[in-house]
Amino acid sequence: MDSPFANFVKIGIDMSHGKSSVKLPKNWTKLTNSVYNGEPNYAILTGETNGVVVVDIDKKSEAFTGLVWFNTHFGDIHAQDTLVTKTINGGYHVYFQYDPRIKTKLNKSKLHIDILVDKRCAYEGSGYDVICNKPIRALTDSEVELLTARDPGADGVRNVGADAGADTARATSRCPVGLGVLTEIMSTIDISETYDDWMHIGFSLIDFCKQDGIDLNDGLELFKMYSQRNPSKYDESNTIDQWNHWVSRDSERSERGSVNTTERSASGDTDSGSAGNSKITKGTILRLFKNKNEKRFSELKLGSKVDLEILNELDKVSGNSIVKVHEIKHLEIYKKTKASIEAIMKSRGLEPIHDYVSRECSNVQFYSECDRHGYKICCRHCNFEYPREHIPVNKDIAPTVFNLLVNIKDDNISNKDTSQVAKKMISYKNLIYTVDNKWYLYNETSGIYENKNDLEVMNEMENVVSLMLEEGYEEEWFNWVNKINYKENLIKELKVKCFKRVALDNCDFLLGFENGVYDLTSNTFRKGGVDEYVTMKCGVAFESNGGTDESEGLAMEVLKGIFPDPEELQFALNRFCLCLEGYNREQMITFAYGYTASNGKSYLMERLRQALGDYSGTFPVTLLTGKMKGAGEANSSLVEFNKKRFMYCSEPEAGSKLNTNYVKLLTGDKIKARGLYSDKEKEISPTYKIFVCCNALPNFDVYDEGIARRIRLLEYRTRFCDNPKKKNERLLKKYTIEEELCIARGLMKLLIKQYTSLKQNGYKYSEPKAFSSMRKLYLNDNKDVITDLLLENYEQGDDKDYVKLTDIKNTLKQGGIKEKDVISIKKLVEETFSEVEFRLYFYFFTKKA
Repeated sequence: MDSPFANFVKIGIDMSHGKSSVKLPKNWTKLTNSVYNGEPNYAILTGETNGVVVVDIDKKSEAFTGLVWFNTHFGDIHAQDTLVTKTINGGYHVYFQYDPRIKTKLNKSKLHIDILVDKRCAYEGSGYDVICNKPIRALTDSEVELLTARDPGADGVRNVGADAGADTARATSRCPVGLGVLTEIMSTIDISETYDDWMHIGFSLIDFCKQDGIDLNDGLELFKMYSQRNPSKYDESNTIDQWNHWVSRDSERSERGSVNTTERSASGDTDSGSAGNSKITKGTILRLFKNKNEKRFSELKLGSKVDLEILNELDKVSGNSIVKVHEIKHLEIYKKTKASIEAIMKSRGLEPIHDYVSRECSNVQFYSECDRHGYKICCRHCNFEYPREHIPVNKDIAPTVFNLLVNIKDDNISNKDTSQVAKKMISYKNLIYTVDNKWYLYNETSGIYENKNDLEVMNEMENVVSLMLEEGYEEEWFNWVNKINYKENLIKELKVKCFKRVALDNCDFLLGFENGVYDLTSNTFRKGGVDEYVTMKCGVAFESNGGTDESEGLAMEVLKGIFPDPEELQFALNRFCLCLEGYNREQMITFAYGYTASNGKSYLMERLRQALGDYSGTFPVTLLTGKMKGAGEANSSLVEFNKKRFMYCSEPEAGSKLNTNYVKLLTGDKIKARGLYSDKEKEISPTYKIFVCCNALPNFDVYDEGIARRIRLLEYRTRFCDNPKKKNERLLKKYTIEEELCIARGLMKLLIKQYTSLKQNGYKYSEPKAFSSMRKLYLNDNKDVITDLLLENYEQGDDKDYVKLTDIKNTLKQGGIKEKDVISIKKLVEETFSEVEFRLYFYFFTKKA
């Protein structure tokens, strides 16, 4: 590293040591890998951060027009009173002190001079020679004016090879390309593999030379140079003969006037047929060059073709404007791209032309559908008038203006190279298009992929253009995105380039929020990763403040009212907090059971759903009580379970039974489901926890060990009413919408804390005894409860001993067992005392003393 730049290490960035805390420029990954001759280069951040402005003069041709301009205005570059280095490619970096009046500008006036200020950087390091080793000085006012002027090159610097007197700043119907630029183009485009391709290049080069005033002998030398790049097929004598033959043919065709001489667009709108049938123009070579190096194509402004006729008419139109239309940035109306006139006029406070059209038109009825807009639109052969009853737009260009302003559409623009533009868009936005035909855009702040529609993606295109303009870029296609049909074509191209087969929301331990993601494995809140593909979000924002706040207090107030017993409250929190993860840890279904009305079941379910947002949902209880769908049948209710973590339903109808096999399937296995009007099946993993709200516990069609281990109960004993009197009654409190949102936020905080505690305990927690006994009775798994009561109160006797069945029922009742809780008391008694006989209402065994 040269000595002047040793001091820059403190304001620059050593590539070998990664990123710095300062704001980094775009494409930083490429910068951090920059090494030359084994020594790491340094990227000197320009602008206010480090207090420097760098004038980067690139050497793109032997003419070196940028250096000519600099020497003319600043003096000999080798005698500057500031720091100057020579780059690896023969260009120069000239350092000045930061001046807020100067903004970043790339390829200033086509001189290949980049003015690097904020969000930019200049390389220095091995291979860069120090030309002037002086302290960095401030710019004078006149120098600032030179660098900020709209056209600093308009003082006589000319394009090499252009016609005599052709000024680079002159606005003509096209800007001639000099021999130096054409040499660069021909050395860049790919070699021809077939004779037809080689012939097309020849005809295109001939047209190039004729249009841009380049000597055909120079063109021949370029064609020979190009052909030599394919040595296996190169024949110099044949190349010269073919060139002369094509020049002769082209001249004859021009004289006869039998060919279509319409100039093709520089971006690729060229004839694709044989050279003998249609005119092959310079557009063929320009299209190949643009496909090869779009950035360089844009720097050279090869696509600019100003239609002066339209500009002149627009000057008349804008006669009442202080600023002439042709002085407005990006106003050029390209013959093939036709930038939006309407947007330009609106930007100057002028009224759109399509409000003022001729009312003297015999065809006006054909456009009657526009009456709803409050005006009539004439056919394309009428003269537009702007303002009303004033200056008419020239009749020859009226159809063009009509098409631009009324249809906001240009059919020719669909031929533009959307592929390269799409690539540029993707470099600014992390955008994916999925197999479900959905757009997702990565939010750079939260790390969440947000679902977008086509119109929203179109708006993002305009945002990218605005961002690039801020960074100093000027591209021809910036004006194209104003066209609806160009956007439509670009959308199609983006769908191809952004298509990805990725599993969205596939991490069971990430929980998305509006402002980021919570990682359940590390108990941290952070920005979502680009490759984590989190799209789902909770219904509340994540709040990271510690301790217990108002929302937690309000949520705990609701929970304690519903579950007054501390042990039962902890059990409920453990059941609910497992809904945060997408891992099927327990394979269970939970019945939220309360034999009284107004017990808070539904209210708590709604607040949980509000807190969990996209991760929650409801489903019809008929999904559990109905028959299982056959293979291939549509089941839209089941599709809704995909990626969910909390699902609940209301009480089944009286007398209906739950389908045991289906409940097992839902709680334990991957299942396939197909939505209505869909021909694709989805495989759904049981990431969800199922809750069934009921006032009476429903029966299963079959009871077995498999279903027994899958069931847990939450009993809601509290009754909320206006006039509480009984022990289990509480005063009914009504919450506002704001308070309910606060409760949802508090619930989320409580559940995250509970999950952290549960994880530390190895996900182990105990079931309250009251809930356990109720569950066993519900499942008819009564041997553990009823058998103990029978053996505690009765024993085997002789044939003279007997006990009434009603006495047995009373004994069980005293033990908390109701007859309705078991299917058959007789059956349980006989299983407990194997050698007893039942006659009428008596059992022949005795009661213990």
